[in-house]
Amino acid sequence: MSIQYRACLIGCGRMGATIDDEVNDNLPFSHAAGYTAVENVDLVAVSDSIAEKVETIQKRYNVPEGYTNYREMIEREQPDIVSIATRPGSHAEITIFAAKNGVKGIYCEKSLCCSMAEADAMVEACTNHNVKFNYGTNRRYQAIYWKMRELIETGEIGDLQCIICHCGISAAQWMHTHTSDMMMYLAGDPEIKFVQGHIIANDSDWEENRLNIDPGIPMGYVLFKNGIFGYQLA
Repeated sequence: MSIQYRACLIGCGRMGATIDDEVNDNLPFSHAAGYTAVENVDLVAVSDSIAEKVETIQKRYNVPEGYTNYREMIEREQPDIVSIATRPGSHAEITIFAAKNGVKGIYCEKSLCCSMAEADAMVEACTNHNVKFNYGTNRRYQAIYWKMRELIETGEIGDLQCIICHCGISAAQWMHTHTSDMMMYLAGDPEIKFVQGHIIANDSDWEENRLNIDPGIPMGYVLFKNGIFGYQLA
């Protein structure tokens, strides 16, 4: 008999619950739609800081419980799995709270968080509490990219030396989360030797060594430790 998992959604916005209205596909795309499509997962509760969104998504997906406080939801519902589909500013605090309060699987939307210090704290919390963690750079789970990596690994396209991504000028926390992840995936997920890049920012965007915007990146360059080069070009 398969295990029945309890899931909770934090964030009833686009990726959490409504992007299915935009995607012309027969497959579920949002977190809520994905959970309701899996037989051994019950979406038992959703939360959002806006009560109207909670009520709308409860009705749409027939979810029994709704909350405006995610901490209260986790403590009361004791879910096995939590999806975090809020803006990145709250990802670290939600991840750490969930890990410390019994959640054993976390799927966190991109962007991951707002600093390396936050990322380190998230890793520490999940490691200390034996939590499985996944992140919203989902292109590496799509068949077209599996095939690309297969062609590379079997040598059918020859010796891979360079990966070039033409993605336009976009921000680090949005489009280029996918760019950097696909570079990593197609290169074989190696360690990185060094990174170089350019950003579009003004002096007024800085506060000491803190950048207060998510700047556009017209160019990025990576050298992986396995010798493969990666370029992100506008």
